[in-house]
Amino acid sequence: LPLAGKPIIEHHLERLKSFGMNHFFLSVNYLAERIQSYFHDGHRLGAQLTFVHEADAMGTIGSVSLIENWQHEFVLIANSDLLTNVDYEQWFSDFIDSKHDLSVLTIPYMVDVPYAILETEHDAVKSFREKPTYTYEANGGMYLIRRKWLSEIPNGHFDATDLIQKMIDTGANVGIHRHQGYWLDIGRHEDYVRAQRDIENLSF
Repeated sequence: LPLAGKPIIEHHLERLKSFGMNHFFLSVNYLAERIQSYFHDGHRLGAQLTFVHEADAMGTIGSVSLIENWQHEFVLIANSDLLTNVDYEQWFSDFIDSKHDLSVLTIPYMVDVPYAILETEHDAVKSFREKPTYTYEANGGMYLIRRKWLSEIPNGHFDATDLIQKMIDTGANVGIHRHQGYWLDIGRHEDYVRAQRDIENLSF
Protein backbone atom coordinates (compact mmCIF):
# COMPACT_ATOMS: atom_id res chain seq x y z
CA LEU A 1 0.00 0.00 0.00
CA PRO A 2 1.47 3.39 -0.97
CA LEU A 3 2.08 6.27 1.42
CA ALA A 4 3.38 9.50 -0.13
CA GLY A 5 4.34 7.58 -3.25
CA LYS A 6 6.12 4.68 -1.53
CA PRO A 7 4.93 1.37 -0.09
CA ILE A 8 4.49 1.37 3.69
CA ILE A 9 7.28 -1.18 4.07
CA GLU A 10 9.71 1.04 2.16
CA HIS A 11 9.25 3.85 4.67
CA HIS A 12 9.91 1.28 7.38
CA LEU A 13 13.11 0.04 5.75
CA GLU A 14 14.41 3.53 5.02
CA ARG A 15 14.07 4.56 8.66
CA LEU A 16 15.86 1.41 9.82
CA LYS A 17 18.60 2.11 7.31
CA SER A 18 18.98 5.68 8.59
CA PHE A 19 20.07 4.14 11.90
CA GLY A 20 22.79 2.05 10.22
CA MET A 21 20.91 -1.18 9.61
CA ASN A 22 21.42 -2.52 6.09
CA HIS A 23 20.79 -6.27 6.13
CA PHE A 24 17.14 -7.26 6.11
CA PHE A 25 15.16 -10.47 5.85
CA LEU A 26 11.64 -10.00 4.49
CA SER A 27 9.20 -12.79 5.27
CA VAL A 28 6.71 -13.10 2.41
CA ASN A 29 3.64 -15.17 1.64
CA TYR A 30 0.62 -13.32 0.25
CA LEU A 31 1.54 -11.32 -2.90
CA ALA A 32 5.16 -12.39 -2.46
CA GLU A 33 5.94 -11.96 -6.17
CA ARG A 34 4.81 -8.32 -6.15
CA ILE A 35 6.96 -7.53 -3.13
CA GLN A 36 10.01 -9.24 -4.61
CA SER A 37 9.63 -7.59 -8.00
CA TYR A 38 9.49 -4.18 -6.34
CA PHE A 39 12.49 -4.53 -4.01
CA HIS A 40 14.62 -7.11 -5.84
CA ASP A 41 17.82 -7.56 -3.82
CA GLY A 42 17.60 -4.17 -2.11
CA HIS A 43 20.33 -2.55 -4.22
CA ARG A 44 18.13 0.47 -4.98
CA LEU A 45 17.79 1.09 -1.24
CA GLY A 46 21.48 0.56 -0.62
CA ALA A 47 20.66 -2.48 1.48
CA GLN A 48 20.91 -6.26 1.33
CA LEU A 49 17.51 -7.95 1.18
CA THR A 50 16.91 -11.67 1.58
CA PHE A 51 13.41 -13.05 1.10
CA VAL A 52 12.06 -15.74 3.41
CA HIS A 53 9.18 -17.69 1.91
CA GLU A 54 6.39 -19.00 4.09
CA ALA A 55 4.72 -21.90 2.29
CA ASP A 56 1.96 -21.66 4.89
CA ALA A 57 1.21 -18.90 7.35
CA MET A 58 3.67 -19.29 10.23
CA GLY A 59 2.33 -16.71 12.68
CA THR A 60 3.98 -13.44 13.60
CA ILE A 61 7.46 -14.89 14.25
CA GLY A 62 7.49 -18.49 13.03
CA SER A 63 9.24 -17.69 9.74
CA VAL A 64 12.34 -16.59 11.67
CA SER A 65 13.03 -20.31 12.16
CA LEU A 66 13.72 -20.56 8.41
CA ILE A 67 16.71 -18.19 8.61
CA GLU A 68 20.10 -19.75 9.24
CA ASN A 69 22.82 -17.30 8.17
CA TRP A 70 22.58 -14.66 10.89
CA GLN A 71 25.46 -12.18 10.70
CA HIS A 72 24.96 -10.27 13.94
CA GLU A 73 24.62 -10.97 17.64
CA PHE A 74 21.48 -8.84 18.01
CA VAL A 75 18.37 -9.08 15.84
CA LEU A 76 15.44 -6.70 15.40
CA ILE A 77 12.16 -8.38 14.47
CA ALA A 78 9.31 -6.14 13.35
CA ASN A 79 5.90 -6.22 11.76
CA SER A 80 6.09 -4.54 8.37
CA ASP A 81 2.83 -2.60 8.49
CA LEU A 82 3.96 -0.15 11.16
CA LEU A 83 4.59 3.55 10.81
CA THR A 84 6.64 4.85 13.71
CA ASN A 85 9.37 7.31 14.65
CA VAL A 86 10.94 5.12 17.33
CA ASP A 87 14.54 6.02 18.17
CA TYR A 88 16.29 2.72 17.43
CA GLU A 89 19.62 3.95 18.76
CA GLN A 90 18.15 4.78 22.17
CA TRP A 91 16.25 1.50 22.26
CA PHE A 92 19.37 -0.51 21.48
CA SER A 93 21.38 1.42 24.08
CA ASP A 94 18.72 0.68 26.72
CA PHE A 95 18.65 -2.95 25.63
CA ILE A 96 22.40 -3.34 26.15
CA ASP A 97 22.45 -1.43 29.44
CA SER A 98 19.56 -3.52 30.82
CA LYS A 99 21.20 -6.79 29.72
CA HIS A 100 17.87 -7.95 28.33
CA ASP A 101 17.63 -11.15 26.31
CA LEU A 102 14.48 -9.82 24.67
CA SER A 103 13.06 -6.31 24.66
CA VAL A 104 9.49 -5.63 23.56
CA LEU A 105 8.63 -2.21 22.19
CA THR A 106 5.53 -1.05 24.03
CA ILE A 107 3.10 1.77 23.44
CA PRO A 108 0.76 3.28 26.03
CA TYR A 109 -2.83 2.11 25.78
CA MET A 110 -5.31 4.05 27.89
CA VAL A 111 -8.67 2.76 29.04
CA ASP A 112 -11.25 5.20 30.41
CA VAL A 113 -13.64 3.69 32.94
CA PRO A 114 -16.95 5.60 33.03
CA TYR A 115 -17.77 4.57 36.62
CA ALA A 116 -16.34 5.06 40.09
CA ILE A 117 -14.02 2.10 40.82
CA LEU A 118 -13.98 0.81 44.38
CA GLU A 119 -10.83 -0.50 46.02
CA THR A 120 -11.99 -3.26 48.37
CA GLU A 121 -10.61 -5.71 50.87
CA HIS A 122 -12.99 -8.62 51.42
CA ASP A 123 -16.32 -6.77 51.61
CA ALA A 124 -14.94 -3.48 52.97
CA VAL A 125 -14.42 -0.43 50.75
CA LYS A 126 -10.97 1.06 51.33
CA SER A 127 -11.04 3.79 48.69
CA PHE A 128 -12.44 4.62 45.30
CA ARG A 129 -11.43 6.38 42.10
CA GLU A 130 -13.96 8.42 40.19
CA LYS A 131 -13.99 7.53 36.48
CA PRO A 132 -10.30 6.61 36.36
CA THR A 133 -8.06 6.22 33.34
CA TYR A 134 -5.76 3.19 33.37
CA THR A 135 -2.66 3.04 31.19
CA TYR A 136 -1.33 -0.32 30.02
CA GLU A 137 1.83 -1.33 28.18
CA ALA A 138 0.63 -2.63 24.81
CA ASN A 139 2.75 -4.76 22.50
CA GLY A 140 4.08 -2.55 19.69
CA GLY A 141 4.95 -5.43 17.33
CA MET A 142 8.74 -4.88 17.44
CA TYR A 143 11.35 -6.89 19.31
CA LEU A 144 15.08 -6.75 20.00
CA ILE A 145 16.52 -10.15 20.79
CA ARG A 146 19.89 -11.82 21.34
CA ARG A 147 20.57 -14.24 18.51
CA LYS A 148 21.04 -17.29 20.75
CA TRP A 149 17.36 -17.17 21.72
CA LEU A 150 16.16 -17.51 18.13
CA SER A 151 16.70 -21.26 18.44
CA GLU A 152 13.66 -21.29 20.73
CA ILE A 153 11.43 -20.58 17.71
CA PRO A 154 10.16 -23.91 16.30
CA ASN A 155 9.70 -24.57 12.60
CA GLY A 156 5.96 -24.12 12.32
CA HIS A 157 3.22 -21.72 13.31
CA PHE A 158 4.49 -19.59 16.20
CA ASP A 159 3.59 -16.11 17.39
CA ALA A 160 5.80 -13.52 19.05
CA THR A 161 3.66 -13.79 22.18
CA ASP A 162 4.44 -17.53 22.26
CA LEU A 163 8.16 -16.73 22.26
CA ILE A 164 7.78 -14.09 24.96
CA GLN A 165 5.97 -16.55 27.23
CA LYS A 166 8.46 -19.32 26.48
CA MET A 167 11.39 -17.09 27.38
CA ILE A 168 9.71 -15.92 30.58
CA ASP A 169 9.08 -19.55 31.54
CA THR A 170 12.74 -20.43 31.00
CA GLY A 171 14.01 -17.55 33.12
CA ALA A 172 15.20 -15.25 30.34
CA ASN A 173 15.60 -11.54 31.00
CA VAL A 174 12.57 -10.16 29.16
CA GLY A 175 12.02 -6.42 29.32
CA ILE A 176 10.25 -3.56 27.58
CA HIS A 177 11.15 -0.32 25.87
CA ARG A 178 8.44 2.32 26.32
CA HIS A 179 7.84 4.32 23.16
CA GLN A 180 6.10 7.64 23.76
CA GLY A 181 6.31 8.93 20.18
CA TYR A 182 4.35 8.22 17.03
CA TRP A 183 3.23 4.65 16.34
CA LEU A 184 0.53 3.37 14.02
CA ASP A 185 -0.38 -0.19 13.10
CA ILE A 186 -1.90 0.13 9.63
CA GLY A 187 -4.26 -2.80 9.90
CA ARG A 188 -7.60 -1.17 9.08
CA HIS A 189 -8.82 1.14 6.34
CA GLU A 190 -9.27 4.01 8.78
CA ASP A 191 -5.67 3.54 9.96
CA TYR A 192 -4.46 3.75 6.35
CA VAL A 193 -6.40 6.98 5.84
CA ARG A 194 -4.85 8.39 9.02
CA ALA A 195 -1.35 7.34 7.92
CA GLN A 196 -1.78 9.14 4.61
CA ARG A 197 -2.59 12.32 6.53
CA ASP A 198 0.07 11.91 9.20
CA ILE A 199 3.00 11.21 6.88
CA GLU A 200 2.55 14.64 5.30
CA ASN A 201 3.00 16.35 8.66
CA LEU A 202 5.48 14.18 10.55
CA SER A 203 9.13 13.26 10.01
CA PHE A 204 9.98 9.56 9.95
